[in-house]
Amino acid sequence: MDDRTTPLRRPQVGRAALWLAIGSIVLYFLALTALNNHPIADEKHHLRGLRWFCDGNWRLPGFLPMLPGYHVLASLPARLFGPSLFVARAFTVLMGIAATLLVYQILKRTNQPHPADALLHFAWNPLLFPFMALAYTDLPALLCLVAAVYLHVRRQFALSALPLLVACLIRQSNVVWVAFMGAWAVIELWEQRVGNAPSEEVPGLGRLVRGAAPRIWPHIALGVLAVGFFIGRGGVTAGRVSFNQPAVNPAQFYLFALFVVVLWAPLWLTHVRTEWRTLYQAAVTRPLFCALAAAAILALVFNFRNLHPWNQGLSHLRNWPLVGMSSSLTLRVLLVLCIAAVAPLVVRFTWSQPRRRVLAVVWLFSFLFLLPQALADPRYYIIPVFFLNLFARYGAFQARRLTIWYGLISAAAATVACIWGHPTGGLW
Repeated sequence: MDDRTTPLRRPQVGRAALWLAIGSIVLYFLALTALNNHPIADEKHHLRGLRWFCDGNWRLPGFLPMLPGYHVLASLPARLFGPSLFVARAFTVLMGIAATLLVYQILKRTNQPHPADALLHFAWNPLLFPFMALAYTDLPALLCLVAAVYLHVRRQFALSALPLLVACLIRQSNVVWVAFMGAWAVIELWEQRVGNAPSEEVPGLGRLVRGAAPRIWPHIALGVLAVGFFIGRGGVTAGRVSFNQPAVNPAQFYLFALFVVVLWAPLWLTHVRTEWRTLYQAAVTRPLFCALAAAAILALVFNFRNLHPWNQGLSHLRNWPLVGMSSSLTLRVLLVLCIAAVAPLVVRFTWSQPRRRVLAVVWLFSFLFLLPQALADPRYYIIPVFFLNLFARYGAFQARRLTIWYGLISAAAATVACIWGHPTGGLW
């Protein structure tokens, strides 16, 4: 696949995808307003937060576990038009449109071979789309990261730290992505210098660090500020909300793996046919590999734990596989086998990509981002999926199948939110 394809060679296709993406967001907002104009799940907590600042309170609200960056921003239109659910959701829609427009500009600068599909992969990301019109912090945080990526691809590295700072003020766990942005800048510099230099002139670590310093010093400064905040607060959360303190939850990674299987299912189905002989049949002829694979599968089956109390009920779709795996050994074995079957395809796909270094780093930082998240929740996978799709290169057939797949799942998830969403659940 040629990664040097001219971006948006057919501008009308790019504009059509842009209008389709924006139109679908607006249509979802109108449907949600008409069918379910009541707070869904955590919207009630975020409404309480923005009303806190509308009432003139400028202390950190103790009932929020995150920094109130979103709530301060959302209180501005709420002061003008009233702190209603409609106004808060409309503000989210505007941010969703802004993020889509920024991704459109990013794709024009990053030589995506299929930019129309890539744009819809963002707008119709099934984990993101239901939150495109809800008063949640996930889309505002993603908007800030998208803005940072836009400034990064424009080579404005210092300025990219400003939206990253806002992202951390919205959700302090986004400091992990500040570190990723710095790592991305270093990888780009390494690839540029190694690609243009003879083998005997490959830059050493010292030269690389000196060259990268002008690009990453703002990221280092933000990291130092974050560490100082965590030390000063005596923890990483802003409030003292029960059951929402950082903790390692094994169910988080099972759920993430299942979503990797589902979100890229058209890709894995294509690859399993092409890789069957070279990957699977070759593997089963090696006794040592079979023994290690069997041991890994058994470990995954018998070490599954669903620890968080908010993952025990069935009011959220996210909990259905976790509760099922807890109550049924048969289902747990089947889902673990599914994960184990797809894992080699994920490794092979990543390794075969033109930007495999950056993709590998995205997987690493996704793991670091999820590690302290006690609640197993697909909302935490929105940013990893954004970065994975941004750096991956798909063939034309793969990209279009993925677009259709994302559109179908997003339509289903939006329908669930419109019809079934309620104050205690009804979402991913």
